[in-house]
Amino acid sequence: MIMKGANFCGVLLMFFLAMGVAVGAEKDANGETPEAFVKRWVESFNYNNRTKMLAFYDRAEDLEVLVSLGKRFRGYREWSEILRADVAMLRFSGLKAQSLAVRTLGDTALASFEHPFEVREKKSGKGLFQAHIRITMTLRKIEGLWSIVLEHSSPILGIEFRKPLD
Repeated sequence: MIMKGANFCGVLLMFFLAMGVAVGAEKDANGETPEAFVKRWVESFNYNNRTKMLAFYDRAEDLEVLVSLGKRFRGYREWSEILRADVAMLRFSGLKAQSLAVRTLGDTALASFEHPFEVREKKSGKGLFQAHIRITMTLRKIEGLWSIVLEHSSPILGIEFRKPLD
């Protein structure tokens, strides 16, 4: 029985040591942490520039984006077309990453945060709605740099998902 306890303690020690290595490895080739990457991603939407927005995503066709309306988009090409259509008609503003939490495990990071923002019609400027969602992302280091490989957004229990503007 004592030996099993010692083995368990050894496994725990190895786990915590490995976690220490993972924490030290969280910066990418540009010296950017997952937290800084996520904050830059959020800021990119305030520019309403599809190219800036897409720069954060893995260009593979197994990229997956699940939006809070229950829609699933698969692949960089499909997501690019969705963003093209959105940016042509809508203006996003006031985007923030609140209560950002990141867990880094080697070349993978999991990020979760509250994401309030406003959406307006581009032509008229009419406010459509203010949204407040939670986003969970899986990031991977691809060619040494963080990239979004999975994004999932959902409503938050107890917070109004969409409020009309104007």
